[in-house]
Amino acid sequence: MGSLLRQLQQCCRNESEKAHDFVITPKATDDLHRRSKEMERKSLLQDANVPEDEEVFASNPVVNVLSVPAERIYIQSKNRTEEALAITAQMGVNYARMEFEGMPNSG
Repeated sequence: MGSLLRQLQQCCRNESEKAHDFVITPKATDDLHRRSKEMERKSLLQDANVPEDEEVFASNPVVNVLSVPAERIYIQSKNRTEEALAITAQMGVNYARMEFEGMPNSG
């Protein structure tokens, strides 16, 4: 009975109580990486540093980025607008799933 209670306690344990590894250096998630690549492809990300002197520019560890808001599209079924980036990303996921599962391109 005691071992069953311990197992139940472990199963019902809150996620926030679980130990997480402490990360010293930041690491971008895959979603952030995909989103930034898509924004760069659509020219929504720009380098805000204007290099007056190339030597000073190379020694500066700070990079300022100018981000332009993405186009928003109205989705009637959801009765709200969403970023075009999110919609195209979801379409990409769906197309990849179709190809993975062997579904023909025609549907």
